Amino acid sequence: MEICMQPSLTRFFPQPWPNSTASAFRSRADCFVRQYTQEVFSGRTVDGRRTLSENIADNGGLAAAFLGYKAWWVVLTGS
Repeated sequence: MEICMQPSLTRFFPQPWPNSTASAFRSRADCFVRQYTQEVFSGRTVDGRRTLSENIADNGGLAAAFLGYKAWWVVLTGS
């Protein structure tokens, strides 16, 4: 999770977002944590909290790649 979101560090790093935005981010981040905590890799359960920032980045990259693919497909096929 972002450093500004950790309650113990908010005195050093003020929260840059309104509370409603921070709450929505936490809610969506918790969804990632729940999803990835269910994954098993090499016989061990993934720690979704520990891998949260990487999982968010990977999903963002996948979404961008998919949008690019869809745009390419429209150009290629005209539909």
